[in-house]
Amino acid sequence: MIKLRQKKLLIVDEIDYPRLILEHFLVSAGYKVYSAQNELEAINRACSAFPDFILISIRSMDCMGLSALKALKNYFRLRSDLVQTSEPPIIILGSFENIEDIYTLKILGVSEVLLKPLNMQDLLNTIESFIKMDKDFILQKNKKILICDSEVRAQQFFKSILEDEILHIETVSNELEFIKKVRDEEFALCIINLSSLDSEIEDLLKTIKKTANHIYILTISDPNHKLSQDHIEHKEIQGHFTKPINIELFRNKIDNLLNPQTETEVKVENKVES
Repeated sequence: MIKLRQKKLLIVDEIDYPRLILEHFLVSAGYKVYSAQNELEAINRACSAFPDFILISIRSMDCMGLSALKALKNYFRLRSDLVQTSEPPIIILGSFENIEDIYTLKILGVSEVLLKPLNMQDLLNTIESFIKMDKDFILQKNKKILICDSEVRAQQFFKSILEDEILHIETVSNELEFIKKVRDEEFALCIINLSSLDSEIEDLLKTIKKTANHIYILTISDPNHKLSQDHIEHKEIQGHFTKPINIELFRNKIDNLLNPQTETEVKVENKVES
């Protein structure tokens, strides 16, 4: 299954062999995996990669894993004071002699504790359960994308790189079909190829704003039709991409626009992407 954004995992384990085994397994399951051997590396990876989940191996209540857990919790607490982002679920992998140790970890704020020897399917099921909760929330936000492009091949291209079970993607070939769709249905985002328009983008934007001024708008054009920053800001377009499109930037832009935790911020973010 192709996801809008590949889920990222951070594995924290001071011993190489089990960390590499786990990393290989999760990569083969379709996840983007980062690893750390100590709490400093764990903080650095969390700062740079923004993982969706964190797996920490704890072999005893006085090992590196516990100090890494406390350091990460402090980091996320500080980050939440600065920006509106949620803390990723933290899953502990460990062997514990008494139930009090698990209670202590829960008090520290871990999301789940899985006991060793680790059942890999249980781990996947646990991760998927968190993903499903996230998807159920996003589905309630009505994430529908409308693509306007006169070329069928281009429509298929956009659908292939955006395909995701939590999104509903529709395509139209011309401006009239686009306007009808926007009037009849509710979309979170519209992607418009400027070469597919019969009128100027200014006229189409006026029509959109009259019927659905809540829609995010991304435009696409050939290099010789690139819009200026002022052009975009005055038209309230959330982003403009010129061909050939950088797929990673394109996906990230859409992911940020549709992310419920940052929606209120990106409405005022108008950037030219290339």
